[in-house]
Amino acid sequence: MTTPVATEDPRAVEGSRNGWHRAGTPPAAVVLGVGNLGIGVYRSLGRCGIPVIAIHSNPGDVALASKFCRVVISPPLDEAAAYERCLMEVGRSLDRPPVLIPTNDRTALFMSERRDVLRGAFRFILPEPHVLRGLINKREFDLLAKAHGLPVPQTFFAATLADIERIAAEVPYPAILKPAYSPAWMRAEFQARFGKGAGGFIKRIVVASPAELAATYAAVARYDPEVVVQDLIVGGDEHLVDVYAYLGSTGKTLAQFAIQKLRVLPIDGNGVGTSVRAVEVPELEELALRFLESVGYRGNAAVCFKKDARDGRYYCIEVNARLALHHALAAACGVNLAVMGYQEALGEAPREQRSPLPRGNMKWLTLKDDFQAALRYRRRGCLSLPGWLRSLAGPKSFVHWAFDDPGPACARFLLTCAGWGPLERGPLGVFRRGLRAVAYRLLTRNTARPTQTRGPGIEEGSDDLGGSGPARDLAWAAGAPRGNGARPNAG
Repeated sequence: MTTPVATEDPRAVEGSRNGWHRAGTPPAAVVLGVGNLGIGVYRSLGRCGIPVIAIHSNPGDVALASKFCRVVISPPLDEAAAYERCLMEVGRSLDRPPVLIPTNDRTALFMSERRDVLRGAFRFILPEPHVLRGLINKREFDLLAKAHGLPVPQTFFAATLADIERIAAEVPYPAILKPAYSPAWMRAEFQARFGKGAGGFIKRIVVASPAELAATYAAVARYDPEVVVQDLIVGGDEHLVDVYAYLGSTGKTLAQFAIQKLRVLPIDGNGVGTSVRAVEVPELEELALRFLESVGYRGNAAVCFKKDARDGRYYCIEVNARLALHHALAAACGVNLAVMGYQEALGEAPREQRSPLPRGNMKWLTLKDDFQAALRYRRRGCLSLPGWLRSLAGPKSFVHWAFDDPGPACARFLLTCAGWGPLERGPLGVFRRGLRAVAYRLLTRNTARPTQTRGPGIEEGSDDLGGSGPARDLAWAAGAPRGNGARPNAG
């Protein structure tokens, strides 16, 4: 099937109930949550002529500076009822049901729990509720993996200090402590306490003894008492390999792609990949696909593995029941997973995709974060600066920078400069405020509704961006390619 491409003729306006959509424009994709993953989704869809609407509660996210999206600032997801109302207003304001795409576990669960309501305004592809819960909840995932022959580390579950005291005598050390439900540790207060100085969001805590396990649990239990204790998989971060796949409505695998993480931040397997490369690991890809097919999975997924240096075996760490962070590398290699999900949600049959490029030659990179990771590896004696520079050679897909979409990179650069210590003092403070004002304009130029909130580090004299809600400008967001003059009053 040929991916739909939006018309460039500004005169071709079709009759819709609000007069918004242009003839030949495909239905919009509504993307929930943003960040680095969101930038990849916007570009993967937008470069194919698919209009994108980003729904996000933080207008300070640099992803929103992408030219490939229009933005609706929503209530936070914690305010579920208000968030749902915002979504339904967006969906019903368009003359054709848009495709809804989650970008993290929380938005995937939100969609799953409200799928019957959301189907009144959106189209989307999700696995069955019990499959989605079984993959996101660590306790259920352990049972599911073992039942279907997917190797996982030795795992224990605890919800009380008594459970921890029992487990402490059984688990081998060093061991790791993880949340049973990962969003529980994503709160800013938790990360400020346990992840300070790590360079990013931590996903696990390593403990070396029964006493340390008990003490650490006592500290984290106030955030969420349900935790997972696992055997530590020994090996460097380069032992991390993810298998991405798209399974169609019949359960057949239509696309697959594998990546190896070269560096992560925070380091020691505790963070997200800052530099990854495309690889081929046939036996691992077969294992991942066999598991997904056996549980009846549908849609995009990423099965994450790490090889244990002690026995050379790969163990599954987790499964992401959605598009994963580095899917943009797959798109750069010719496997556009985001478009496949979009097409199938519209009732079209995506064609099978295999990468036409040699996988080992292509990398995905977030330059600033990778430099921070390199400094930490250097302090460990694992990497030299010349070695890091050599590792950057070859074709790359950058997270923030793209020649056809420089906005996210420019916004991040401006905010980074504005946060530089010396600019906080004296006359340079005026310059700092100027940088932030320019960044603010970049981040709000695509906003389709007024907002009374700002993201971190954003300053501006007025919050009034014009308009009266998403229903006023969304079809401009969904229908008009950038630069054709169909811009609303966005300030």
